Order: sequence, then structure tokens, then C-alpha cells
Amino acid sequence: MSQHSGRRYCGQCHCGNIKYQFETERVLDARNSRECQCEFCLMHRNLYQSDPDGKLVIDVGDAQQLNAYQFGHKTANFLICRNCGVMPVVTSEIDGQLYAVINVNCLQPRLVLAEGESVVPMVFSDEKVGPRLARRKKNWIADVTLTQNIGL
Repeated sequence: MSQHSGRRYCGQCHCGNIKYQFETERVLDARNSRECQCEFCLMHRNLYQSDPDGKLVIDVGDAQQLNAYQFGHKTANFLICRNCGVMPVVTSEIDGQLYAVINVNCLQPRLVLAEGESVVPMVFSDEKVGPRLARRKKNWIADVTLTQNIGL
């Protein structure tokens, strides 16, 4: 990652096919994670964080093992590894630019909540497409690089 002076956080799916490096000035803390209340995210126990001023590099080792799952408004790609089933990153292309959030449950080492702590529940089910994309553009990571290798 280029000349960003922040902290670097690394995460990956279980098998390591989808990896990410996230640089941010923020100190990631489990309590600041957002827990989307949609059925998909609750079933997968995804917890999200982002920083619009951060930088994210997503590296997919074998693109044939990548599933970009969409549902609802079909404005986001939940990057799921076909090999291990884990979803480390969500991306959304808005006005020709790629934005993303990371699933902090995929960080190495993981962020852990202390006893009695909780995350921030978020409900987006009533959000229309325009406000949803505007929220992502404002809050999600805007400097995103995605590299994919073709598996042989």
C-alpha cells in the first residue's frame, strides 16, 4: 500500500483465497463494528467496519473460487470464497468507483468483544437505492484495489 501512515489490518477467508489489507488512521475496535440486521448478514454473523479515508487492497488467489453474491437491490457484491464459504469483503461500484467494507470477523488477529460489550446494530431494509448508495459513498472505503488471479 502506498504512503499511508496509518495502521495496517490484514484479514482473509478461512482458506486464504480472499485476502485483504486495510490501512486506516483509525484504531479498529470490536465495539465500533456495525452489525447489519438483514437475514444474510445475521446468518453469517458478519460485522463491518470501514473508513472513507482508508485504503483497501483485496487479493483473490483463485478467481474461479470467488462468488460475488448479490441480493435485494443488487447494488453490492458480497465476496464469498467458494472453497471455504467465508465472506471477508463487500464491494459496491458507485459512479464508476469501487467502494468496500471489511468483515472484521476475518481479521488476523480477530477483534474480540469484552464481556458485556456489544456492536452497533444497523437496519437498512427500508432504505431506497439512492440513499443507500449515497451512504456507502460517504462511509465506505473509497480507495479500493481488487486483484484477481485466474486459477489453473
